[in-house]
Amino acid sequence: MDAAPSRPVVVGYDGSARSVAAVDWAAAHAQHHGAALTVIFARDYPGYPAEAVGRAPAPPAAALVSEAAKTAGEGADRARARAPGLEVSAEPVFDGPSSALVEASAWAQLLVLGDRGLGALPGFLLGSVARTVCTHAHCPVVVVREGNVVRPGPELPVVAGVDDSPAAAAALRFAAGLAGEYDAPLVILSTWRAPAKPPWGQREPAAGTREAVRQKATEDVVRGLAERLRGEHPGLRIDAGVREGPAAGVLAEASRAAGAVVVGSRGRGGFRGLLLGSTSHDLLHSASCPVVVHRPPGAD
Repeated sequence: MDAAPSRPVVVGYDGSARSVAAVDWAAAHAQHHGAALTVIFARDYPGYPAEAVGRAPAPPAAALVSEAAKTAGEGADRARARAPGLEVSAEPVFDGPSSALVEASAWAQLLVLGDRGLGALPGFLLGSVARTVCTHAHCPVVVVREGNVVRPGPELPVVAGVDDSPAAAAALRFAAGLAGEYDAPLVILSTWRAPAKPPWGQREPAAGTREAVRQKATEDVVRGLAERLRGEHPGLRIDAGVREGPAAGVLAEASRAAGAVVVGSRGRGGFRGLLLGSTSHDLLHSASCPVVVHRPPGAD
């Protein structure tokens, strides 16, 4: 992986079953990676009274502090139970979930979240919070669904969704590192779709159109990326292929036999806007394993 080992893994926790799944995954990964784990419970400050405007804000009420510390501590205790000997810290944060988690991603090597939450993290992957975190995080983000707390291994490959964008290339490098770390195979996938209509003035699709699309996707993207990785990671088992169909559906199908699916935060072609619209929602709701959203360092 391309993250600094000295940085901790950070996981968002709010007491929901889905955040428990995220803690379980994060604890196992941190222990495997030899990293510390920080459990964050983020809660919006309820606001200040009108007479306080213009003055320095007062600290949160003692009861609120106690509640937040208790919730964060519960998440940390869960992590310690799942990974004995792991260095774990609990951090209650009085800020909106989006800003708190994005800020934490600046000093984390990996940010782990459940696919939904309650309380401080409502509808986590259904609205603006998810878009903000996935778009602005400074480190890779792992989305773990309840019931799908699996990790890569010799029988569970890392699947990387690629196109010809720089974001996909960066995500693929991360995926290769993740696969190597877990002694897992790497599966590189791209998608293509036949033209919906024949060229203007023709009743039938032009000869070779489907083959040309497939050849471009295979030769220009997947083969080149696979060959490059084989040179950089000679011991890594790599399988590369192109499948016809929508990107989210292809990756969701592949996720059924995978330990993780890795995608870039933005892309072109079959993966355009993968994490900004309906495709991302489809994948995150249908994937059968954790989804890793990789955003290149320094990306806007």
